[in-house]
Amino acid sequence: IATVCILPGSVAKGIATVGDGDEQLLSIEHPTGEFEIYLDADRSPPVPVIRHGGMLRTARVLFDGVIYAHTNFLTRLIHDHS
Repeated sequence: IATVCILPGSVAKGIATVGDGDEQLLSIEHPTGEFEIYLDADRSPPVPVIRHGGMLRTARVLFDGVIYAHTNFLTRLIHDHS
């Protein structure tokens, strides 16, 4: 999706807000929120050449109202209090 935002002639290129530099941090929205994509592309040729792209995601569930603890922690907690 981030790549299409810099592709000349694409629908996304027409509506996305992207800076002029080769390195961009793009915010992509989806039904459960948004995430940021790092995109490094040589945009001087007629068609961009992508050098690198990536994102950082975590498996942690945040702000769910529930405490999630590692099983080792729970085992130690039960052992220490028995």
